[in-house]
Amino acid sequence: TFFNQGCWLSLSRECIGIDSLRRRLSGILLTHIRHNLPSLMADIQEKISDREQKLSKLGLARSTLQQQRGFLINIGRNFERITGQALNGLYADEFFNGLDGISPDFRRLRAVIRKLNEQFADAMADRGSRRKIIELGNQLPPTKDWVYRHVLEAEIREQASRNRGIELPGSANQLLVGNLFRDQSKPWEALAKDHLIRAWESARHFVFLILRYFADPRTSLLIGSIIEPELQKLKQALLDKLTELTAYTKRGHPLPVGKSFLTQIQKARSERQTQLLGAYLNPNSKRDGESVFTMNDIKQATYVVEFSRDEFAAADIIDQMQAYYEVSRAFVPCSCECFFRKRASMLTFMLPDRYCDIC
Repeated sequence: TFFNQGCWLSLSRECIGIDSLRRRLSGILLTHIRHNLPSLMADIQEKISDREQKLSKLGLARSTLQQQRGFLINIGRNFERITGQALNGLYADEFFNGLDGISPDFRRLRAVIRKLNEQFADAMADRGSRRKIIELGNQLPPTKDWVYRHVLEAEIREQASRNRGIELPGSANQLLVGNLFRDQSKPWEALAKDHLIRAWESARHFVFLILRYFADPRTSLLIGSIIEPELQKLKQALLDKLTELTAYTKRGHPLPVGKSFLTQIQKARSERQTQLLGAYLNPNSKRDGESVFTMNDIKQATYVVEFSRDEFAAADIIDQMQAYYEVSRAFVPCSCECFFRKRASMLTFMLPDRYCDIC
């Protein structure tokens, strides 16, 4: 009655009435279902795959003790296989696929540790020494992390005067060499501790990633609760070893071995001698643009250089400290592969314990 009045008379008869509304709504609903059905099927298939994967993680029925042991042995074998690939850098298993753009990818353990080692080496080179020793000609402004060489020599002369021992005049006091080295190497332990903690955390994260990949959440959580205390013990053992390895930077006397220390000393002395001779030599003439010196000039300059040597050999003390510092830094232990071999063998009891020469 309403649609038969006024302007509503112009409406098509197919657009009015309950029966027309029912037909039109059915058509719209059918079109909507047809449009969304492919994505709905894809969602259903994805959920089916997810459920199947979770079912595979649950494994076969294990009502007996033998079946339960077999289930855990299977997890251990998979753990060993994946860990071996990660340690050797051969990422062949599907576990390593599907990069999500997150950096670092802790599944690729060897790549992560190599990156950490590089960062540790850079940190030791940049921040390993408490103070950087710079020459007077360098225009860098001195701060608490920088010290001019002549200022440091003055400090050492004052210390040598207060701590005179049995050394002959003009000879380096080895006690001061050791003290200066220990002062310079103070940041080592903190840098190494930070590096080892980060390496340990990477290994720990890797272990739990494998457990979550091969076992259901409840099983991986229970196995993780057994592994976690052992990982913490290994972490403490690692820090104890670090304390042992860095003990020589806190006490004792420098005792370098090998020829590298002597080579460093000779190089430093040669460069310093050359620099001082250049400062005192006055050329009498030039030939082809090069300064020409007589033997007498060289003798006089050498005499001035030797006469200027101080009684306490402060320059030699700095040279010896720097040489010993460089030699010692070259032998700072890295986070070697045997650390991660130990992690793997802890769960599987199959991987051999392989140690590097340092450990």
